[in-house]
Amino acid sequence: NINAELNLYDPGLSRLPQIIAANKMDLPIAETGLQMLKEYVGDTVEIIPVSAATGQGLEQLVFSAWNLLENTPDIRDEVEPEQEIVEYNKEHDSSTIITREDSTFTIHGRAVRRAVVMTDMKNQEALALLHYKLKQMGVIKALKDAGAKEGDTVVVNDVEFILSY
Repeated sequence: NINAELNLYDPGLSRLPQIIAANKMDLPIAETGLQMLKEYVGDTVEIIPVSAATGQGLEQLVFSAWNLLENTPDIRDEVEPEQEIVEYNKEHDSSTIITREDSTFTIHGRAVRRAVVMTDMKNQEALALLHYKLKQMGVIKALKDAGAKEGDTVVVNDVEFILSY
């Protein structure tokens, strides 16, 4: 389910290598669950048994995650050549990225996604509040800096709307 969600959000994310942290290994039934998980997943993903309660396996998890991050290419390198990537770096949400393809601007980022998903796109007051939030977050300025003009299409998650200032 998580991989399906990742693929819907951004297909590049679902192609990245993964680690599974099998938590609650301090419980008596955990070993049975771990064996079932290993059978289900096979050798496709590294599974690290951990226990947040006892600290078991946490050092190995951190080391494996660090090693994986160090050896995984940046998915932004896989963006199609006709797309332009504009870095948007706001202190509270440095993970937001804006990509441009012609007059369509796609925004990837947790805070922006949350703001859009929680907005009733049929309610004018809610849309005005969304515009205010995006402006406060610096997204409107980032879109302008990326060359977005009024009337251009903006896509966040599965929500598509026309940009207006």
